[in-house]
Amino acid sequence: MRPRGLALLAFYAAAPLNAISGLAGASPVLTLAATGLAMVVTLAGCIVVMVATQRIRATR
Repeated sequence: MRPRGLALLAFYAAAPLNAISGLAGASPVLTLAATGLAMVVTLAGCIVVMVATQRIRATR
């Protein structure tokens, strides 16, 4: 899988982590934990995009 595709997958995986816990009526603590996990997944996606962009620029 290409790094940018992996990053895009991480971005799209963060939305269900936030939405499902809220729709399921989970406790506030569980919703907060899911939001924190979504933030970590999104941050990982951002880091993958930055690294992939730097590698592309370095090979030119």
